[in-house]
Amino acid sequence: PSTYVKGNVTDHENSRPLEAVITFTNIETDRVISNTKTNELGEYFITLPTGSSYALNISKPGYLFFSKYFSLDSLNANRPFQLDVHLKAIEVGESLVLNNIFYSKGAYELLPASKAELDDLVELLQLNPTLALEISGHTDNTGTDAINKELSQKRANSVMQYLIDNGIDTKRLKAKGYGSSKPVAGNDTEEGRTLNRRTEILVIGK
Repeated sequence: PSTYVKGNVTDHENSRPLEAVITFTNIETDRVISNTKTNELGEYFITLPTGSSYALNISKPGYLFFSKYFSLDSLNANRPFQLDVHLKAIEVGESLVLNNIFYSKGAYELLPASKAELDDLVELLQLNPTLALEISGHTDNTGTDAINKELSQKRANSVMQYLIDNGIDTKRLKAKGYGSSKPVAGNDTEEGRTLNRRTEILVIGK
């Protein structure tokens, strides 16, 4: 059984079609399932086996990558996905949510399912040797401000340490925990709280 993902990749500023690399990695096995490129019109079409969870990465030199999490279980196995992506050029002040970074609940240990995204981040820094990033941790508003800020700082530290352990110079990295002070959605629903529990990168040098 399988389903498919299709869409277009364009420049965030001018909507110009981009030839980008599209990679799907099985999160459970850390195995690349599909590795292809968009055509000259920025279009892609990929078939995926159902019953697994996947990390999507769309990348192009000079741009921040795009990531997304797909869980292709029996509930959505027959539903194709249309996903149009607008990549941001690497510029100071641009930010990106790391959608495939996972931690133990209420803790800061990185789960094995985070490896594909973390390795993509390592590769981004290797391909852009002057790039400097702030890794920022964010939480929902459950718990006290002090606990949330400490947890978000430790989570950001965990990501930064992974990068350092994989050869990235610590001088290019900064970790900052913001707790619940920068929500991107309301905290009155589980969906909103999930969006607020996130890890981001911010370009602070290029």
